[in-house]
Amino acid sequence: MRFEVAASADDRTIDAEDPQDAAETYAAQRGLHEPTRVWVREPGAPAWSMWTVEPVTTTYRARPA
Repeated sequence: MRFEVAASADDRTIDAEDPQDAAETYAAQRGLHEPTRVWVREPGAPAWSMWTVEPVTTTYRARPA
């Protein structure tokens, strides 16, 4: 599936299994080093879901915000 992910002024379209995977992939691509809130939605969907992404060792974990 494709998901749109946005945080600040950086929007990306990411191939992912689900919204959590999309948020974690976004964080890995950006190299985030501190907890960050991101918005995720399927392209064209009217609503966004907010996720908090936290670095965990060398991977990332996202949870609904």
